Amino acid sequence: MKEYDIILPLYYNDGSPIELNKYSDLAEQLVGQFDGATLYPHPGEGYRQNGAGLTNDKTVTFRVLSGNTRKAKSFLTKLKDRIKKDFRQEEVLIIQRDVETV
Repeated sequence: MKEYDIILPLYYNDGSPIELNKYSDLAEQLVGQFDGATLYPHPGEGYRQNGAGLTNDKTVTFRVLSGNTRKAKSFLTKLKDRIKKDFRQEEVLIIQRDVETV
């Protein structure tokens, strides 16, 4: 089984907040594909170095599980492109890890 974390910004690059409906629309897509999704709504702080110095983002995370890695990766690869467009981001981080349930 694989676990996927989708790290999403709370603000566009210009500092304006991302509309809440974008997160609920994404939740519906994830539930439709994976039969469930968990949103970790407490903002995390992401930091990165760029040409202008250190920047930070406030983020939230969606988590999904899948036993079908090939199908999940195909879906998430396409979804990542849509998220980048909808959230106006140059990049979106999706983390995949092995998990074992009890």
